[in-house]
Amino acid sequence: MRPLWRSVEGLALGAKGFILRPMSKVAPASPKSNLETMRELIAKEDWTTAFRIASSFKNLGAQKARITRAWEVIQRPDFYRQIRKDPEAIIADGIAALRERFAEKPNG
Repeated sequence: MRPLWRSVEGLALGAKGFILRPMSKVAPASPKSNLETMRELIAKEDWTTAFRIASSFKNLGAQKARITRAWEVIQRPDFYRQIRKDPEAIIADGIAALRERFAEKPNG
């Protein structure tokens, strides 16, 4: 009977051929908060990812409708053109809403 794994120079080869790497001794980084993630995405201007993540948040305050609408437009721009809405204007409004909601607040 063949063993389920065998050692190959510090690595293990699994039964299905997967290479299992040894655990790193580096401590894992602390996970980022949602706020930090959103601020990074806004700084990078990665709007698609920012809208996708933000639209899943429960507490978006007054900007909720604008942010979720912009995410819907990104997913279905042709539908919004059919109902005579300007997708670019809705997305620009959503970007402004993201910036309002996740702007850094001054300390004090």
